Parts: sequence; structure tokens; C-alpha cells
Amino acid sequence: QYRFDSAEVHNMAQHVKARAGSLLVWDQRVIHGSTPNLSDSQTRRAVPIRAFSGTVLSSKRAKGRGEAIARKIRECSFQDQVTETGRQVFGLTLR
Repeated sequence: QYRFDSAEVHNMAQHVKARAGSLLVWDQRVIHGSTPNLSDSQTRRAVPIRAFSGTVLSSKRAKGRGEAIARKIRECSFQDQVTETGRQVFGLTLR
């Protein structure tokens, strides 16, 4: 975990409030962090998603990623929890 002791960096910080169930999206290059969770629910959930141009990923690499994702889904027995949209997005054949 990176720590910034610079007052200049801390002075530029922006507080972002979000209600439960909100989605917050930012560019991965943005310095980001959070303060301690003082809410009744002591759980914060995050799902990192990375998006990039399709031209960056060769068809061979895309196929390999899809196969690796499908393998993990089968290992966890999550086949029935993947939506049709999820199958299309990741090119998954799970059965």
C-alpha cells in the first residue's frame, strides 16, 4: 500500500460520499484511498475492473483469458451464477 506523507498531495484530496450500493468509477492512474469505515456495516466491497481498447488484446490472448476465467468459474462451481451477458462478454463456454 502506498502512503503519501506530502501535505501537497493531502491538500488536493477530494472527499466523495456514496450511499450504500453506489458505484464509484475512476481512472486507475488517479491516486485514491479511503478513511476508516465508521458505518454500522464494517464491510466495504470493491471489484476492480479494467477496461481498454479491444485492439490491445490479440485474439490468442483474449481466448487464453476467457479459458482461464472459465476454469476458475468451474473450480468454484459458479457456472450457474454467470449471466448470459457475462458469458458473451468473456466468451465463456462453461459446461
